[in-house]
Amino acid sequence: MLYIGMVIVVYVIPFIWFVWSMIDVRNGKRQKVNWKGPLISFIVILVGSIVINFYLTEAYNLAFFQNSTGSIIGLFVVGLIVVIMAIINFFATLYARRNNLSKTLHNPKVVWVITGMIGGTMLFFFLWFMPLGQKISYAVTLNNAISTMEDATRNKEFSIVLMKSTSDCLRIRCIDEQFDNVFYIRNNLDQKKEVQVKIHAQNGDKEKLKVINSKIMELDPGELKMVKTEGTSEHSDIWRQSTFTTEERVVYYKYNYRFRDVE
Repeated sequence: MLYIGMVIVVYVIPFIWFVWSMIDVRNGKRQKVNWKGPLISFIVILVGSIVINFYLTEAYNLAFFQNSTGSIIGLFVVGLIVVIMAIINFFATLYARRNNLSKTLHNPKVVWVITGMIGGTMLFFFLWFMPLGQKISYAVTLNNAISTMEDATRNKEFSIVLMKSTSDCLRIRCIDEQFDNVFYIRNNLDQKKEVQVKIHAQNGDKEKLKVINSKIMELDPGELKMVKTEGTSEHSDIWRQSTFTTEERVVYYKYNYRFRDVE
């Protein structure tokens, strides 16, 4: 979530700047809303995001755009928020008309404009900037896995490491919090092999969280791959995938594996 959080902060800077300028105009500190500064900053951020996306596409063989599953989820979330805001505005408008309230207290046209702006802003974030943050996180995790594997012992036929156990929750406490756990495996042999791993995941108190078998994977000599299980969502983009999820953070783990020659 670190890199997604950083992307969120950068993304909202132009919007905060614009809203702050509107507040200054309303308070009499400015005569006109400063829209050029926020617009230029947004264009710079957008161009920078495109450059980074091109780099990640070329360097890590990632898709430039997210797949339809991710887009549908983004559309659903934004659509739900917009519908809720529209319903609130509808009933607030009825209440205002029945009680002859001034438009200074409730102006439905202004609320519709704000609803559209919020919806458009969130939609653009879900379709472009959030996947960018997830791609950056994926690239960092992959690079860390490569570095860790280089330092790992090669006494075993296969090296397996837990690269992250993180939650998408941004708050201190969340309901039904889930942790995405990402394991990587490397073939230390000189031949291509098929391998299956059984992972015993434990929390900080070394209590069992989950025991799960991986799918059978083919690995070339020296090849590094993310371990995939039945808990891995194959319909998601690769930068959204995890080995499996748990209700608590995985701190300790054990594993055993079996392998065979590829026919």
